Amino acid sequence: MKHHFTAFFLIASLLCVYEVKGQIRLFGQIINKTTQKPISGASIQMLNSNVGTTSDSSGNYTLTVPSTGFNLRATAVGYYPKMRYFEPKKDIRYVFELAEEFKQLDEVTVKTNREDANVSSIEMSTLKLDAKSLRRIPVVFGEADIIKALLLQPGV
Repeated sequence: MKHHFTAFFLIASLLCVYEVKGQIRLFGQIINKTTQKPISGASIQMLNSNVGTTSDSSGNYTLTVPSTGFNLRATAVGYYPKMRYFEPKKDIRYVFELAEEFKQLDEVTVKTNREDANVSSIEMSTLKLDAKSLRRIPVVFGEADIIKALLLQPGV
């Protein structure tokens, strides 16, 4: 039984080492090609797989990828996507430089309604107190407290 456990442990260890050996770390930064400033929130994805990540606020990214050849695509809103083929044998650093994508609009027309189209009156809010409701409020020193009555109203 002890030999079976040792053999199982040895095989499991070799499989783990083989799996880790087949993976490498690809890291780097995504920057604006013109300004050389980092692009945060950019997407990096290995094509034809579900391996991908996004860049942090400094434009940095890290991916664990297979050591076989693969295509990697970097995209960001407002930038042209960039694709590159990798066939690494060890951990590598790569900086993606994305060019800005400008779109020229032909014409923009802004229309609006009259400023006071939805205003029916200039009155903001009204509160009516009659003698009947004043009799129901707490009494201070034998008389109804009008200030207290106003403060107890909703929205005041």
